[in-house]
Amino acid sequence: METRVKLRHPIFIVSIFRTGSTLLTNILNANSFIAMIPEEIHLWNPYPWAFDVMTLCKTHKISNERDIEMLIDKLFSERVLYGGFWKKLNKFELKKERVTKNAIKIYQEFGEISCIDIVNLVFLEFLSNTDKIRIGGKNPVYGRNVELLNTLYPDSKIICLVRDPRAIYLSKTNDEFSREVKSKLRWKCLVTLFDFATLVRIILEYTWLFRTCKSHKNDENVILTRYEDIVTSPRENLKKLCQFLDVPFEKDMLYVTGKPSSIDNKTTRRSIDPKSAYKWRKKIKPWQYWILTEILHKSIEWFGYPVKAYDSYNNDD
Repeated sequence: METRVKLRHPIFIVSIFRTGSTLLTNILNANSFIAMIPEEIHLWNPYPWAFDVMTLCKTHKISNERDIEMLIDKLFSERVLYGGFWKKLNKFELKKERVTKNAIKIYQEFGEISCIDIVNLVFLEFLSNTDKIRIGGKNPVYGRNVELLNTLYPDSKIICLVRDPRAIYLSKTNDEFSREVKSKLRWKCLVTLFDFATLVRIILEYTWLFRTCKSHKNDENVILTRYEDIVTSPRENLKKLCQFLDVPFEKDMLYVTGKPSSIDNKTTRRSIDPKSAYKWRKKIKPWQYWILTEILHKSIEWFGYPVKAYDSYNNDD
């Protein structure tokens, strides 16, 4: 079915957790042309327990106006779909009635409307609450399946965002969720087991991300961006990113914040912090460093990170 509701050159950040996607989202949102959805949108997620937008679209058939209303009810319920945007949809003060009215109008005019058309109407409703002309979101697909984005949004701009996996690991094992879980574990061996499970997950997901970025490295609508480059040379790299996105670079993009650092447990972060790129080197344990480096050395090297950074960090436990 033809997509009738189109977004104007949407911008998508494809990554995994703790890669700096929140920081980059805030940076892009500071541009006067771009409205970035602040929460993950998860059109598609590889994990079977994540009921994503594409799963909903496959299971919900539209053959009349009542089907349209039921689908929009599910989108706005905050209980059905996986992803922060859908779980907190009502906080954005979107007009559900207007989305429904526009969807039914399209259905009456053309005799059909797709699930993605209706999802795009929700995105356009978000955009209408701003004074900007382009919309973007983080993690429309998780770590892979850029092909789906190219199918749904052939004129999109896709940022493949990466970070040193050793930094990702240390950041994830010290984030709020992980700290809360580990605080409830009575034995140190269980804490170590939890950290090891996190390590395995990162190896899996980083491999996905590596294969995705590598296979699409020559696509005209895809750009590879490293978190470390953004925080250590922000002006230079954001100008390059803006050129790719066809928007002017604006100085306000340099003065935003991301999530608080989980590595040093700071509650706030002022602007872009160059030191955040390499804090992991003084915090990571030798066994964690060794496993990640040995298994992921090909992707580490391909992304331009030093495979051997052992001498650069404090190996005291």
